[in-house]
Amino acid sequence: MSLTQAKLLFSDMAKKLNMSEGTLNDQGMCRIVLKDKWMPAINFCYLDSSDEILIFSSVGIIEGKKEPEVFKALFYRQFLFDKSNSVSYSLSPDNNALTAQQKLTVAVLNVDDFAAAVEKFANEVAYLRVTYFSYDSKDSDLDKHLSVADFAGGLMG
Repeated sequence: MSLTQAKLLFSDMAKKLNMSEGTLNDQGMCRIVLKDKWMPAINFCYLDSSDEILIFSSVGIIEGKKEPEVFKALFYRQFLFDKSNSVSYSLSPDNNALTAQQKLTVAVLNVDDFAAAVEKFANEVAYLRVTYFSYDSKDSDLDKHLSVADFAGGLMG
């Protein structure tokens, strides 16, 4: 599949989720800026060499006093991707920055599967932000956000 086909798939996914102007740029990248300030932006990158779309987001910086709690939760959520919706995590050795990421193979992806994966990814990031990282999100009620479209404030290509 080519970047052009990935752009079409991405655009259809954005329409399905009722988000405005969802387009991958000519470099195969897009950033969703979310209206809830406590939610980090969600980034998309088309990987031409492997025909995959990488979804990634910076979840937060793990403070020393929270490390055991966060690591325990991540281990349980990520164990065989049982509860993490196939989202994996990486930790920067420099500053303990936690990043969520997921790769999706474009060739086998349809619009419905892509939309569902983006929603699950956003909800996974939201869960971790509310639970461990964002003090201003503690009053947030995740149940009122039914989909990523509820989080999305707009898209930047």
